[in-house]
This record gives sequence, C-alpha cells and structure tokens, in this order.
Amino acid sequence: MKDNMYEFLNNMKIDEPDELMEVTQEEKDRIKNDLGGKIMKPKKSKKYLKTISIAAALVLSFLAFTKPGQVIYGNMVDLYHKMVNPIGTYALDSEGVKDGITVVDKAVTDKGIEIKVEDALLDEDTIYINAFYKVVDESIAKNFDDDASLVVFPTFTNFTINGKEVGVSGGTVQSTFVDNRSVQEYQFYQLDDMDDKVKDGDTISLTADKVRVFDYNKMNWENMGTLSEKEAEDLTLSLPGNWKITFTIKDGTPQMKTAKVDLSQEKIQFQDQTLHLDTFRLNPYRSTITMKYDDSAGMVARKMIFIGKDRKGIEYRFEAGAPGSGIGQKEAIFQFVQENEKDLLAQDTLTIQGYYDQSNDPEQKDYIPVGEPITITIK
Repeated sequence: MKDNMYEFLNNMKIDEPDELMEVTQEEKDRIKNDLGGKIMKPKKSKKYLKTISIAAALVLSFLAFTKPGQVIYGNMVDLYHKMVNPIGTYALDSEGVKDGITVVDKAVTDKGIEIKVEDALLDEDTIYINAFYKVVDESIAKNFDDDASLVVFPTFTNFTINGKEVGVSGGTVQSTFVDNRSVQEYQFYQLDDMDDKVKDGDTISLTADKVRVFDYNKMNWENMGTLSEKEAEDLTLSLPGNWKITFTIKDGTPQMKTAKVDLSQEKIQFQDQTLHLDTFRLNPYRSTITMKYDDSAGMVARKMIFIGKDRKGIEYRFEAGAPGSGIGQKEAIFQFVQENEKDLLAQDTLTIQGYYDQSNDPEQKDYIPVGEPITITIK
C-alpha cells in the first residue's frame, strides 16, 4: 500500500507558487468583483486517501492550492464576506443551493492558532464544510522566514453527531491563501458506517488535538511523496492543543429540490459478478449514481465509470474519484465531474452506460462497455 501511495503521489502535478507583485487600484477593484467566482473553482476529480503518512497528507490536502501570488486578496478584503455564497461556488448551480447552506460562523483559538467554520452543507450522506485556519500568534511566525506563506494543517481526531462519535472519511477539495498567515479550506466528510445518518437539526462537533504549521514556499512538492516521516516532521511545526467546534446543521437536500430516480431494478452482469444500480440523484449542488454489490465485486467497481448521454448526444461523465464520491466495501458513489453542468441540470431524460477499464496501466485507460444502456426520466 505504501509503495502504491507514493507512486500515486509522484505522478501528481503540483503548481509551484508565483512571485508576488504590485497591482494597480483598477486591478484591485477587478479582483474584488471577481473574488467569489474565480479563485475558488475546484478540480472535481481529486482523490483522498483515508490513512496516510504526514508527507502524503500534506500533498493531498494542498495539491489544489490557489497560488500564494493571490495573497493580495487577503490584504484588501475580508475574504468570506466578499464571497456571497462560498460553498455554492463549488455547486453545479450556485444560486440553487443558497437555501440549503447552514451558516455556522464559529471559531476557536488555542496555542496561537484559530480554526473557524464559516458555513456547511449537508447533502444526503455527505457534509461539506467551508473552514479557515489562521496563525494569530506572531511568535509562531518567528519559526519561519519573514516572507513565509504559512499553512495551518489541523489533525481532526473526533467527529460526533449528537454526542456520538462516528467514523468518517473525507478530504480537502480546494485550499486557498487568504494572506500569508491564513488559508481557506473547502472540505467534505462522509460517514463510514451506513447505519450512521445525519439528519436535519443534528448537532455536529469536530475536534482537533494537534495542528502542523509549515511554509508553503519551503516545501519540495516534486519530491514530497518520497519523504520519510522524519523529513516531513522536520519541515513542520507541531502544536498540540484543543480545538473543538460544535454547530447544528440543516439538511440542504429538500431546499435544493433534489431529483431522485430509483434504479434498484437495474443490474449489471460482468466477470461473473452482479452489480446493482441503486439511485440517480441530481440537484443544484451535485449529481451522483449509486451502485451496490457484494464484497467480491468491489475490485470491478473500482475500475468503473459511468457516461450519461442526453438526446443531443452530449456526454456527462461520473467517476468514483471525485470529492463526495467514493468506493466502499459494498457501495460506490459515482459523481458528475465535468464542466458542462448547466446542460446536465436542464435534462429531463438521460441514457446511462457503465464502462470498465480493462487496462492495468493507470496512464492508459482502455474502457469497454459493461451491461446495457439504461434510459432514465429525471423528475
């Protein structure tokens, strides 16, 4: 597993930060107007590995980082309040999710580090969180160069629903510098146990017992996957403490007018395995296809994607590697990952076809169709 993880990380492409530069007042005004719509667009196909080393965690958490050249944003405005709808920025239709967002606006400070949750969104089994991590004690910055771009990386050890600790999987979709002391992170969490549920009005608590602080400019991203634990530790400042944020979440699914299509009668036969389609979902936040199977079919599911086609032949790709999707022991969630979301939201019918990658080379995909095409009515 370790070797595979490092191979995965070594194949990633990480953008190096740009140099900071002077900007005119006209450019500043344009930046203010554009702030909510451009710097926060996520890459929709990033994976998160649940149990990883420090080095791997740093790469996976910040591989989609907006470049430090954008530190000018934080010097001009309060980032959140200029963004009318932060979580909505990642939606298929940002206007359509506003009523489903939970405003949290809670922060806790310990050991000179502030952790703040601005807002959250519950969409069925997935919780999305918009958080800010900030160095507020300048004595911490003295451990780094004067021009350091500091990143705070919390270790969340406890996630509870109504006081009950539950297992979760999750990760960072996008990280963005606010200034050289703080970052914004858009994260997602999924419950590991299918018997655990999050409902409208439930109380959510997140607890971190440690944060690591590092200088983004000093990290050798090209070789991060090959670092030892000690080398990764040497690049970070570790601060034990207690950061706990508790808030009540509302279920955003009803407010977002979610369309659900029951696919439980549809089966896919492939390699002596039977895979059962379960549900197609579409709302202004995301679109997913859920598939269920026995344990032995899990390896087949891991190499599958789905392609939907509308009446005009336009394709819509669903993958299990997108944030908020994933492959479980008995269930897989494939999430829409393309950029033609407006076209998808306008559809009333869609023809779905499963595909299996028969290649053993992750760089050379070779998809073959599995099962029969299924035409669904979306309502």
